[in-house]
Amino acid sequence: MALLASTAVSLLASSNLANAAQNSPWTLRANAGNENWYSIASSANGAKLAAVSAYAANGADPGSIFTSIDSGAHWTRRTDAGTATFYAIASSSNGTNLAAVSVRDGANEGLIYTSADSGVHWTKRIQAGRAHFRSITSSANGKNLAAVSSKFDNGDPGRVYTSTDFGQTWSQRTVTDACEWRSITSSADGKSLAAVTYIGVYPNPGGIWKSADGGASWQAVTGIQSEFWAAITSSAGGNKLAAVSDQNDSHDGSIFTSTDSGSTWTQQLGAGFAGYKNIASSADGTRLAAVSQTDSALNPPGGIYLSSDSGFTWTKQAPTREFDAIASSADGSKLAVGSVGYFDLSNTAVYGGIWTYVAPCLQQPSSPDLKLKGSTSQNGFTCK
Repeated sequence: MALLASTAVSLLASSNLANAAQNSPWTLRANAGNENWYSIASSANGAKLAAVSAYAANGADPGSIFTSIDSGAHWTRRTDAGTATFYAIASSSNGTNLAAVSVRDGANEGLIYTSADSGVHWTKRIQAGRAHFRSITSSANGKNLAAVSSKFDNGDPGRVYTSTDFGQTWSQRTVTDACEWRSITSSADGKSLAAVTYIGVYPNPGGIWKSADGGASWQAVTGIQSEFWAAITSSAGGNKLAAVSDQNDSHDGSIFTSTDSGSTWTQQLGAGFAGYKNIASSADGTRLAAVSQTDSALNPPGGIYLSSDSGFTWTKQAPTREFDAIASSADGSKLAVGSVGYFDLSNTAVYGGIWTYVAPCLQQPSSPDLKLKGSTSQNGFTCK
């Protein structure tokens, strides 16, 4: 990824996507600006969104927190949180309680931030300590939070952090033989957690870990191939999980799913190999959405991939960008994605942006009983 030093928007043509719809259900939200978007969170109904950028549009200044109360049509920069290299944000089901993390806070390591008023005001949770925080997750009510960090400045391995009081106090959880945490996810009640590491004990790729007691104890998942894991997501019940891996010069990224709370995993090849960065799930785990930064040849741009059958089949969507962020409403009918800035193969600058999606079958269908018939739209979303 190349960070950019301009503010103009350069849009890539996406006509080469054979399966992209002529009338795309995706809308570019120019009001959000051209930040380098790293994470997006959604309320259950998809109306309230919160997003964080690691860097501003120029690629040098630190990022900010933004919120929307109209499904992404308009965005507000939340200056009360200040600026930082934000990496992740999580939301309660009603969108009121938010929690965000940063990798850097100025010259210092990052912090955990919480808000109890949909992002208007923010509190830095100094008690949790400073770290290279990479991901955070929330229970449906916002009370139970869990975050992960990668290696510290002093070389100590990353850790897991948990809170049961809306982020007021935190407990550090050291997991043996785990470091470079990348992502963590939670069931709706906050009891079932799952997390992934990008790398394991050097020089091995990362692994998947799970907890059934809110993060107090952790168990490594065995019997699954090592991957450079990038993100993981959970159904509300915690029984259905989906994870994505990144790629490098010698390893292809892929999508994996589990239907037994992470005990066993299936590699889902329907979306193909790519440099996957994030994945989101509907509450029942049936509808999944993943994003990538690069294609199977390690070239930008990446894409958006949708599944309405728990990951067995996938449809690639337009637009194409270097995507890092994705969020889903509880029913999977509303999505939001965010991209970062990069230079394409012709050395043209392409800037970060946010797109939102509403399932085509829910956009005033021509037939009033379209949903009841279980029709499949041309954009790959199955109405149910």
